[in-house]
Amino acid sequence: MNKRKVLILSAIDPTRAYSCIKYLYFELKKSKIYPECWCRVPETSMDTYKKWGDNVNSYCSKKIFQLPKIRTWYMKWIGIAKALKYRNQTIICHDLFHYKTCSIIKKLFPNTKLILYFTEIYNKKHSEYLYKLQRYFENHPNEMDLMIECDYKREEYRVEKNNVKRPTATILNTIPYSEVERIVEKERSENEKPIVVFSGGVHEAGEFSIIIDALREIDLDFELNFYCFGTDEAINSLKEECEEKLNGKYKLITNRPREEVLNRIRMADIGIVYYDPEYSINTRYAAPTKFFEYVSLGIPVMSSGNESLIKIINEYGLGEYMHENNVNGMREGLYRLLKDKGYRKQISKNEEKAFKNYLCYEVQSEKAIKKIVDVINEA
Repeated sequence: MNKRKVLILSAIDPTRAYSCIKYLYFELKKSKIYPECWCRVPETSMDTYKKWGDNVNSYCSKKIFQLPKIRTWYMKWIGIAKALKYRNQTIICHDLFHYKTCSIIKKLFPNTKLILYFTEIYNKKHSEYLYKLQRYFENHPNEMDLMIECDYKREEYRVEKNNVKRPTATILNTIPYSEVERIVEKERSENEKPIVVFSGGVHEAGEFSIIIDALREIDLDFELNFYCFGTDEAINSLKEECEEKLNGKYKLITNRPREEVLNRIRMADIGIVYYDPEYSINTRYAAPTKFFEYVSLGIPVMSSGNESLIKIINEYGLGEYMHENNVNGMREGLYRLLKDKGYRKQISKNEEKAFKNYLCYEVQSEKAIKKIVDVINEA
């Protein structure tokens, strides 16, 4: 019996973010489908990546390929070579870096099945190169056999605004219940003072001033823990701002492996998610993995007012969100959570039930995985 094989092409590092690629890899293997995976994993993270199993590869596992221009061209050529190898089979293209290549291969070899898995909506506020990729997709929105989105609002947006006519499905950017059980220790003790956490990337100076300024105005005892990755310049800028405004009521933990971060933040009392909903359509419909990580760990959420997150928070009672997109909106929500331990405990109970029964990856991905497997079986 021939093994069913599939190619996964991504231009990101799934050991640090975009963990949906990892979960998809394992779900396909459960279905006796064997992925060949190409991602942009640096040499320092290859040991973590290789733990996935067989046939996981990186464009930049060697130092020379970490140089941006060399890496970009190498990634393009690998994409072309691998897409040709998998002609008349199935290619899963994560976001748009390889979409043009894969759509051309599909035109040349019509029996090729192409699945496009979106986690970003590129726009003019991204780099010129990424915006060009978005424009190409907008002009060729129906070259794939199936489109997967990471949020239901985004799926609607693609269908309505990008005129997608092909079959679609959504897998929220959540994590498996089984992974939480495996990674995270179950004991959770009570903190002497509430711990507020933010976990994620830092890209530019002042990016999280709204969080720092809001906490500075709250006259309650707390400790803010930033678990961040980013450039030295961005992290140093964040540290300087915390030093200036928080009077020692913070810790800054940087560039740690994701599993270590999950184990560290499990003791937190409040988890902050902030994506400015007015910045772009990409942030307006943000529903990031960190949100679901907090929920999976029973950490009450303080969120920005993103449409997708508001709906989930309200439906399951998972915390607070900003009713105003300013420091006051952040401060009011954080104050309600910080001052009321009983309120936080009730939210944690809501989260435990909601995550296990509705929001975990096992539940959220079921229909979409079936569609993906059906497409692969047609190849």
